[in-house]
Amino acid sequence: MVADVAAEAASKVASEISEAGGRAISLVGDLRDDDSLAAMAAATIESFGGIDLLVNNAAAFADDDLDRSGTRRPPGTASTT
Repeated sequence: MVADVAAEAASKVASEISEAGGRAISLVGDLRDDDSLAAMAAATIESFGGIDLLVNNAAAFADDDLDRSGTRRPPGTASTT
């Protein structure tokens, strides 16, 4: 299962896995949202019969590290808003 907040990104990676001979599904989800996590887990279990391994490769930074557009600010810069 490949999840991302951007459907295109998740789909691209899942396609690459499938083209290489693996099995993958793509899902849109937000790891900051419990309902989204539950839905992703349920879809994964439905598709594969369980979860044997979990790799969390999500970006880890605080919301105050984002500018108003949602883009991450470089370290050491301050918000002007």
